[in-house]
Order: sequence, then structure tokens, then C-alpha cells
Amino acid sequence: MKLTENGILILDEEDVSGMYCYRDRDGTDFIDGFKFELKLQDIVVTPGSIVSVQFPEDLYNQPEEIKQAVYAAIEDIEQNKN
Repeated sequence: MKLTENGILILDEEDVSGMYCYRDRDGTDFIDGFKFELKLQDIVVTPGSIVSVQFPEDLYNQPEEIKQAVYAAIEDIEQNKN
């Protein structure tokens, strides 16, 4: 996962795989798994710091649930930082 200086959060296949692992192994929902990954990778989200998210191409064959969880987590983090 990488946050560019232009505010684009780039997720890779390992990030998505990790979210599935947390869910399947630990019972952690995708939102909390994504928040955990942000912390692990020392990515600080502040209001307006993320303007778009780039998902791995093969994610397009995955459930919309992952994308929704990422956007919901970002929104939740931004709202709690105000």
C-alpha cells in the first residue's frame, strides 16, 4: 500500500489478500482489516489526504464488498480525525 503525494492510495494484491486473511483467520471484518493494514504500514489518513483509491486490476473480479469497506474505513478515519 502506498499513499502518493497527489493523494492517491494504491493498494496491491498483498493488501487485499491480507484483508481476506484477517477475515478468514481472525473473523475481522474488511473495514477493520483495512484500518489495521494502514497502521501496520504507517499510513496516516487525515481529512482530504486521500482523494482516490487505486485497486489491483484483478480485484475487479472480487466482491464489491472490499471496495466499499476501504471507502467506509477512510471516511470513518477522516471523520474521527476532525
